[in-house]
Formats: sequence, C-alpha cells, structure tokens
Amino acid sequence: NCGAAPKVIVLSHERALANGVIVDGGNLVTLSGGNFTRIFQLFQGSAVEIRNIPLVNGSAAGGGAILSVGSSEEPSTLTLSNVRLADNISSLYGGAVAVAQTHLTIVDSRIEGNSAGAEGGGGISANSATLTLTHVDFAHNTAAGEGGGLVSWYQTATLTDVVLRGNESVTGSGGAASVRAGTLWGYRLRVDGNRSSSDGGGLWFWEGTVATIEDSSLRWNSQQSGYGAGLYVDAAGSVALVDTTVAWNRGLGAAASSGGGGIANFGILQLDNCTVSGNRTGPLGKGGGIANLGNGLDGGLQRGGARRRTLVGDDLVHGRAERPLRRQRGARGR
Repeated sequence: NCGAAPKVIVLSHERALANGVIVDGGNLVTLSGGNFTRIFQLFQGSAVEIRNIPLVNGSAAGGGAILSVGSSEEPSTLTLSNVRLADNISSLYGGAVAVAQTHLTIVDSRIEGNSAGAEGGGGISANSATLTLTHVDFAHNTAAGEGGGLVSWYQTATLTDVVLRGNESVTGSGGAASVRAGTLWGYRLRVDGNRSSSDGGGLWFWEGTVATIEDSSLRWNSQQSGYGAGLYVDAAGSVALVDTTVAWNRGLGAAASSGGGGIANFGILQLDNCTVSGNRTGPLGKGGGIANLGNGLDGGLQRGGARRRTLVGDDLVHGRAERPLRRQRGARGR
C-alpha cells in the first residue's frame, strides 16, 4: 500500500513475477524502469495479471516493460487490464511487451510512444500462442524493423475495438501491424495514419496469414516503396474484408515495382460491402485502389439480395478480378 496520493516508483532492476501474482496499481502507482531496466519478467509457465497501472520508461533488449517466455509444454499466461505502456524501449523486439509461447490478453489499455529495434514490434511482439486485444489503443509506436505497432507471428489473434494510429516501421514493412503465418479476426478496427518504409503502410499480412476484418477502416496510411499502402496480402495469404472502408491511403514509391494505394493483393482477397475510395499510388505504380496481382479478387458477394462495392476516385483495379468490380456511377479515376 503506497498511500492515497499518486506515486511514481523508479526501479533499480526488473522484478520477476511468479505464477498467480496480481499486480494492481489502483490507478495511483506508476512503475518506471528509469530508462535503464525492464520492469517485469514472468517465470516460465506462470499466469500473471497486471492491472490499473502505467508502466513507463522500461529498457531492455527484448520487451522494454515486460518479457514472458513460456514453452510448448508449459505456456505462460499474461493478462493486462487498464494498463498504460508508454515510452518503453527495446533494442531488438517488443518495445513495450515481448512474449513467446504466452497467451496474451490486453483489455482497456493504451500502448503509446514505445520503440523497438530491427526485430520489430514497436508496441508489442507476440508469437506462438494466442493474442486477444479488446479496447486497446496503439499510438505513435515505432520499430526499426517490421510492425510499428504490433507483431504477431505463428498464432491466433483476435482484435476487437482496437485502434492503430500514427505507428511507423522505419526501415521495414507493416506500419501498424505485421502478421505472419497465423490467423487474425478483427472487428471494429481503426488503422489510421500509419507509415512504413516498405510493403503494408497499414497492415502487412505475410507467410500465409488468413484474416477476416469486419466493420473497420484503413485510412491515411502510407508507404515509401513497395506495395499496399493500406493493406498487403502475400501470395499464400487469404483475407476477407467485410463492411470495411479503405480510404485516402498513399503509396509514395516511384518504381514500377510498386502499387496498390489502397490494397495490394498477391493471394486471395474477398470484399463484401466495402468501400475503396481516394487512394493513390506512385506515378509508375499499379492500381491506385487495388493492385490485384494474385490468385483472385472477389467483389461480388451477395448481401440482402444486392451486390455493393464502391470504388471512388482511385485508379481502381490493376490485374484480374474473379468477379469484376465496377466503378461507382459518376466517379472518375485519377
């Protein structure tokens, strides 16, 4: 008990958390790594809950604020609730949080201003278990490598009411998030104003990621080179967008090997009741709206007896569509 007044505690070294530990700051205590130490590390196989507390200014090679490494036989479990993770630094991966073989759940939390090195995940790096995010705001995180806000590898990820805004991959792909060889279900996502150096200014799905995104928006994202300012789907991937808007994204690459101001699809892409509007690619790029360079683009699913897919003010589709997408009546391309 630290009393009734707000208090900042600067740690001299990281604290190890054993199975069953609950850390509750009561919205009064802030823990700081003082820019020289990680704050928490979980014992392998532990189940830990952290709630009602800011974790700030942590510093480590992996997981600036929190590190958890489980095993396939004994995975760990980490739950964060009403936690603010801010201004943490990792020289390699997971600016704020790095977990492997750990079931990670984050609820009602903010992840902002964190940074990671060449292995990516400016806010969070998570792999080989499950990831569940609900009412989480990723803002202004950066990574030298992939995934300015989030990296998710080899696992099932469920994102509900998640905002990814102003994150950046400085020299890599996936300005907001990088999802590799896993599955993702996203509902009411806002992926706005993120940037990458290469593919996927907003979302970068690669190595066969299968994803469904519903009732969401990808807007104002940009990438300096490559494909997919809003969304990138690789050759082995399959992505369905439902009731989703992809708008005002910008591909800034000047090379012919670029394109997809809104979406670059090298795999399978399905659009249901979606709007693709106001996107742009570079002067030699392919498809201001959608660059369809893969196995199929389906824009004609039935809903309520009518097909609806709106593409406005883009260069529309470059490549092949399984069911042709039609320009909205009265709309003009670039």
